[in-house]
Amino acid sequence: MPPKACPSYDDANSNRQNLCVTPLVVAWMDAGRGARRELPAGDNTIMTLKPLPDGGVLFATADPYLAVLDPDGTERWAHRPPQADFRAQEKSLAVSADGTVVDFGYESWGRAPARFDLRKRRLVLDPPRDGRTARPNFGERMGQDWKNAHPKLQVKLHSYETPRSLAVHPEGDRYVVGADWSLRALDADGEVLWRREVPSVVWAVNISGDGRLVVAAYGDGTIRWHRMDDGRELLAFLPLADRKNWVAWTPEGFYGATPGAHGVLRWHVNHGWDAPGETVPVSEIPELRRPGILPLVLQEMETARAIGVYEIAKARQAVQRRTGSSVAPGARLHVLAIGVSDYGEQARHLRLKFADKDAQDVASALVNTQGSLYADVLAQRLRNDEATTPGIFDALATMRAGMAAGEGRDLAVVLFSGHGAMVDGKFYLLT
Repeated sequence: MPPKACPSYDDANSNRQNLCVTPLVVAWMDAGRGARRELPAGDNTIMTLKPLPDGGVLFATADPYLAVLDPDGTERWAHRPPQADFRAQEKSLAVSADGTVVDFGYESWGRAPARFDLRKRRLVLDPPRDGRTARPNFGERMGQDWKNAHPKLQVKLHSYETPRSLAVHPEGDRYVVGADWSLRALDADGEVLWRREVPSVVWAVNISGDGRLVVAAYGDGTIRWHRMDDGRELLAFLPLADRKNWVAWTPEGFYGATPGAHGVLRWHVNHGWDAPGETVPVSEIPELRRPGILPLVLQEMETARAIGVYEIAKARQAVQRRTGSSVAPGARLHVLAIGVSDYGEQARHLRLKFADKDAQDVASALVNTQGSLYADVLAQRLRNDEATTPGIFDALATMRAGMAAGEGRDLAVVLFSGHGAMVDGKFYLLT
């Protein structure tokens, strides 16, 4: 079995660096008096060895990886890791602005790239570079040599613990550090805001563009979402090594999975120190299979609210089906998004870059995320030359008429993105 080829890269000093070393079992024939042999043994640290009577060897690595080598070094059988390998992906783990889309690699250093879309519950191999996701921001103040070096970060970790990953918050006033046994958020001065014990090494970490979520890739093969404000875990995702199946679950055990992964999750039940434990497949508990709530957990930032929103939406749909009505019962959300970037040829000095896009993005976000909470989302968008004074007042009149039919239950959201000006001591929005 030939050694696996190792990738390489150019470091900051333009030196070519090798990125991996193939673990070897070193053996000598004739009870140690014979020739030395080097037998390739997996891709990770060898944790234990046991010689076998027939001259073979049983070994286990930290992947986990369990195998038996014959005396000639060939692999007799092996149980390979069932999950992805997130080592050295601290620069490549990419996340969408709302955290629901994650790009990762099935193999170390980001090889075999894939994308998981939580809203669509879809796994895609070799995803396009379409700008939907962003890699972690390390921040200029962190320099380029923070990894594996305590003094560079000035972070007090556990004894013998090493920083493995880092991401700076979009606002630049906080950052998150992943290490061997902990995940922690710190302020700009290095003071710890929160710390969470973790199930395995935090090989990669990122923060969603909206600043709400920390997304971390762990040595146990899971990607987990945490709340940025306190670090509490919201959701976990495990892509299986077959690159087809996956399972995602909340800390309470509510889950969604592909058909080939329904048996992966299990409840472990202890029966005292002198009796064997028991594992119960989560798939045997039908009440826990709730794939529809998974994206809502990130939207609502807690499982209980997500379930409530999901059940309300299901009830509304049931009423619509039974009554044949096109209108669902309950409060409605009315949105008017106004964005002016171009004020015309007579006011070139007033031009903005993103005001019209901001209005479009906010309206789209509300339509895409609030449909399960409200009976309907009625959005109006006015951009650039559409955002005249008469046009805005007409849109407000439409919104007022729509809300009048809501019997006081509806909610209105008005966004204006553009310039303003003081005229005779009063502030005016410029249409």
